[in-house]
Amino acid sequence: MALISPDKRELQGVAKELEEALDELEENASCIELEGRSGVGFIDRSKLYQHIRELFAEETPLKMKRAMLVYQNGLANVFAVECFNLVNCSRNARRLIQADFRTCEAFAHGLGVAGVTVRTAVCNQSGDIIDAQWTTDLDTQPLANGFRPIYMHQGEHV
Repeated sequence: MALISPDKRELQGVAKELEEALDELEENASCIELEGRSGVGFIDRSKLYQHIRELFAEETPLKMKRAMLVYQNGLANVFAVECFNLVNCSRNARRLIQADFRTCEAFAHGLGVAGVTVRTAVCNQSGDIIDAQWTTDLDTQPLANGFRPIYMHQGEHV
């Protein structure tokens, strides 16, 4: 197996695995085995620590500018969107998370705090709603009493 030098995305993707591996690693071990997009390989322990320090020391600008919290039949989704269209016309939605209401609300709130503009909608279709029509008429929807909509603009509550 080859010695690898992971890029930032690879380090972010396996951060939890790295923490667990480092916790289990013997003090005198000099290499850590990693499995990433480019396959399995080994990285020198000191280089790994250096990569991790660099990763968390830099401020990386957000590539995502807009997100939609979309309630759906007892669960919720958070999508990264290019625009806030309620119909799928240039919306280019990408699902970030699908979970219960509170988890998605917390996730959307965290995106807002990080500087992403967040809006809220609902879609009561079953199945994948990424290309479906959404609505902002939250009050007339089933389970509306459980909604805690998020509206944030660049880190500030709107």
